[in-house]
Amino acid sequence: MGIESPDNAEQDPLLPVIERVTETMGGRLGAAAVTGAHPEAPHPGDTFRLPSDILDLLEHGLTDADMPGGVTQKFLINGHPDLLVRKTHGAKTDPSRRTMFAASILGLPLTPARIVEHQGETYHITKRVQGECLEDLLPTASPELLAAVDATWERLVHACKKSFTESLPWPFDIEGPDQFMWGTIPGYDDRPQLWLTDLPDDTLDLRRDDQQYAYELFYMLRALRDIEAAANTRIENTREALAEAIAAIPDSSESGDGIRNAAKHCLDHHEDIFRADEEDDFFLSFRTN
Repeated sequence: MGIESPDNAEQDPLLPVIERVTETMGGRLGAAAVTGAHPEAPHPGDTFRLPSDILDLLEHGLTDADMPGGVTQKFLINGHPDLLVRKTHGAKTDPSRRTMFAASILGLPLTPARIVEHQGETYHITKRVQGECLEDLLPTASPELLAAVDATWERLVHACKKSFTESLPWPFDIEGPDQFMWGTIPGYDDRPQLWLTDLPDDTLDLRRDDQQYAYELFYMLRALRDIEAAANTRIENTREALAEAIAAIPDSSESGDGIRNAAKHCLDHHEDIFRADEEDDFFLSFRTN
């Protein structure tokens, strides 16, 4: 049995791919759920129900949460302390819905979320995580937390490679340690774990050119460097996953195998792959074919 499409999404060319994959998974989805502005009609992947008066609350019941987050505004909902509203400038409803489907298929550790469109604005309504930002915890991380970090980033890398090899949409910009929280969601999951709280709102086609997949792995490499530097340790499972993912980088029309070789070099030697932005012949210097 497949997955129910969100409103008007049956025209989206990505949905047949998503439908095919979810059928092979038995229709199972992860924590991320998708909805229109009708909380009385739950989506099959729902993990929590919205207040019945959510539309009125979006107009009159929000209070600035006074939380950091760049272009994402965050609001508390009056009378619902377990929920948080996220509003990202430029986010659109249909791409956000596709992204949540894609993230569910790939098993990404997103905070449970519902999407509501109201008066032309797109809102991500999530469960609130009780905990701390991962980036702040890394310098004094416990063995339990480091094991969770290694498992999570290994999972992200495998998901990225799966998106590339199986031509699945990739929910990009999800790899930074500052985008995760370590904590619990009272009433939903009381086990301390890592949650991606900075939710993605669009996807990429990693096969759209011969470098897109490589550059997504570059961001993973940068995250690895940041994590290991902050925690003063190596996360070996993630390193192994990256080595496997890097081996799948295709030759590029401009640099041959240079991009793949440069990425492997930077992984092995803990160097910054984004040197390529400053050194014009960086990738060519690693070319062997």
